[in-house]
Amino acid sequence: MPLLSREQHLATFGGTMNPAGDNEVPPFDFWSYFDAIPASDFESGTTARPAMSRRSIESRPVGTSTSW
Repeated sequence: MPLLSREQHLATFGGTMNPAGDNEVPPFDFWSYFDAIPASDFESGTTARPAMSRRSIESRPVGTSTSW
């Protein structure tokens, strides 16, 4: 899948963004999308950032932002 241009990226934003509630269902199957990303895309090549994995994301409390 090609990367979006800046204009295409900005066009994906609608009105005001609001955080999802704790019980809201995602608008698409996120895990099938996540699982399709090659593992090599998550390799940072440094120990400064933790490696991302489904386990690390699933264990993160809802509404917690990431610093990666």
